[in-house]
Amino acid sequence: MKEYTSNQRKKIVLKINKVKNKEILALKYKISIRTYYYWKSQLETYSIIKPKSTKPKNNKNKLKNKKIIKRIIEIRKLYGYGKLKIKKQLELEDIKVGTTAIETVLKENNLYRNKKKKIKRKHKGKHAIYIKEAGEKVQIDVTLCGLRHMLFLVKYAIINLRLQI
Repeated sequence: MKEYTSNQRKKIVLKINKVKNKEILALKYKISIRTYYYWKSQLETYSIIKPKSTKPKNNKNKLKNKKIIKRIIEIRKLYGYGKLKIKKQLELEDIKVGTTAIETVLKENNLYRNKKKKIKRKHKGKHAIYIKEAGEKVQIDVTLCGLRHMLFLVKYAIINLRLQI
């Protein structure tokens, strides 16, 4: 929906009132028919169409008790604790406050520091070795066989390589 000022809303409602098929004209202005009827009722009762405030009615995470706010700031400056440790410290003092409320207090007083971003390094691993000829690369699994058996396999692989060349 497009944002309209109160004067624009009033003009739209007056234009739509004149037409029989109100839905088509409402869609032309990119508003729903319910919005039109809401604006119309506002215009009839208050003689002006006020846009609704998008501001939240109350902030749940904002502390109002100044003693608690001072104590949070004090703990932060003394010990340098984060929100979780500050919460534990306040619980020891029988004060119940959420971590988000502590975080908002720290942000308002510029005491909340953001974590530094870690530098991502590119992986410098070994690249795959492409085999051009048969018998160029030999890989032996040692986990299941003993040392004598492993030596026999290596000798056998070397002999086979010499025969192929």
